Amino acid sequence: YYLNRNFYKEKDPNGWVFMDYRNSIDELGRHTIIYAHNRYYSGVMFGSLNNVTKWKWYSVKDNWDITFNTLYENHTWRIFSIYSIDVTSDYLYTTFESDESYQTFIDLIKNRTDIKFTTEVDKDDKILTLSTCLNGDRRLVVHAVLVEE
Repeated sequence: YYLNRNFYKEKDPNGWVFMDYRNSIDELGRHTIIYAHNRYYSGVMFGSLNNVTKWKWYSVKDNWDITFNTLYENHTWRIFSIYSIDVTSDYLYTTFESDESYQTFIDLIKNRTDIKFTTEVDKDDKILTLSTCLNGDRRLVVHAVLVEE
């Protein structure tokens, strides 16, 4: 819905930034997913997200932190994986059958990274995913772990 509508629910080709329908804003689960268009030419929505793939950006460790706040809490997340991938849904799971399946999922997305990060993440952590389009049939994906509530 929000790929083609703005905050006011009006038709808008830029869409809006939105959370996966399976996530809850009241209580963040193990994996929260945020989507938006990549309007790199104007910088709106996730238009500046491409910067994370540039050495000048990711070589500065202070840039690894993401602030994502809800109505109820303020959160700081630290990036542990950035990659581009063909369209797939295997990084978009929000529920997991067990701690082991969650750890397997974390290992999958951590090992995909195009950039070497030192951020630790395991089955006891909550993660945030930012997902946006990249060249039509590819996605730019950023994963971060909750480090501060």
